[in-house]
Amino acid sequence: MQDAPESAFTPVAGLADAVPGFSPDEMDAVLRRCRALEEELRTIQAIQLTAVEQAPVGILVADARERRIRLASLKGLGLLGKDEAVCRNAPLHSWTLLHPDGTPFAPEERPLERAMCHGEVVETADALIVGLDGQQRHVSINAAPVRNGSGEIVAGVSVFLDITERRRLECQRTQTLTFFAHDMKSPLMGALALTRRLLEGKEGPLSGRQVENLEMVASLLDRVLTLSMDFLDVARMDQAGFTLAREPVALAPVLQALVREYGRRAEDKGLAFRAELDQNLPEVLGDRQRLMRMVANLLDNAIKYTAEGAVAFTVRRHGRELELCVQDDGPGLSQNDQDNLFEKFFRGDAGKGSEGSGVGLAAVKAIAQAHGGRVIGQNRPEGRGALFSIWLPLQAS
Repeated sequence: MQDAPESAFTPVAGLADAVPGFSPDEMDAVLRRCRALEEELRTIQAIQLTAVEQAPVGILVADARERRIRLASLKGLGLLGKDEAVCRNAPLHSWTLLHPDGTPFAPEERPLERAMCHGEVVETADALIVGLDGQQRHVSINAAPVRNGSGEIVAGVSVFLDITERRRLECQRTQTLTFFAHDMKSPLMGALALTRRLLEGKEGPLSGRQVENLEMVASLLDRVLTLSMDFLDVARMDQAGFTLAREPVALAPVLQALVREYGRRAEDKGLAFRAELDQNLPEVLGDRQRLMRMVANLLDNAIKYTAEGAVAFTVRRHGRELELCVQDDGPGLSQNDQDNLFEKFFRGDAGKGSEGSGVGLAAVKAIAQAHGGRVIGQNRPEGRGALFSIWLPLQAS
């Protein structure tokens, strides 16, 4: 265990005689009180040291002036790969810190440096630590500055969670689902094409009941195919293998087709559906199928999680950006939802107990970013429900 600081109190001989107006008994009482307070302080420090050492996460406390480690949890020492004798007082850059793609952090990029140099509070920075033993571990890092009474930064605290096993399991699950989705893609497309051929009457006339049943089959096949494509896109984004089939896309007919389809779905559920599209929407250079799927995922979620009320879809141009906005009258987003909204396989609080894969919003984010855009999810400012906005830069499309 790391020792608590030495006592700062040293009795001074003849102190009672040096303080006019105090009797020896009064000075003895003051000195006894000082000793009691000092002992209480040392006890508090020992508790704090033990709490840090035994914490189930990695904790490092660094001196801001000398840039050296002053205190570390046992978990932190384990992640760094050395014992206390080696790590205590070690320089901050004694181990390698890498971005998830394997490129090194520049010294000024390191979370603890950002906290001590600029006073930043860094949250959930994803990184790879190469410890002093050469072992590489995947961690999520938080860091914050420590200030004295004058507001000067005197230290920095870094808390890091070992997520190596979690990342390994995620990778394994992604690979399994990718193989499955890839193998399912061709037969699904074949079955959907055959169903549409039947609906078009190319194999003979159909009764009204047959048309109704085949439309239901086509809808279900289309949903499973969309899910398979979402899995593949999310996996390819992780593996840097995400490429777009770029072509000029006339947005108006694409979005109007989605409005008709999801307007019917909302109506079937007893919901109002409002759509407002700017006139003269621009033609963009992008992947038509993925753009449709990106918007369809948001509309599908809005209808799924709205029990009553309305779903609204608006598309507006703001200078060199296009905003596609979907809002609903559903339960909205909890804080946990907002923190993890676009993570792979994350199921929001409202989605627990209902069907879903947890990849739809991750696919929306992947497609938006591949087009040079971004997606934002939040609660509606005026009240109940969620609001999702996709922003696409027109000049990059």
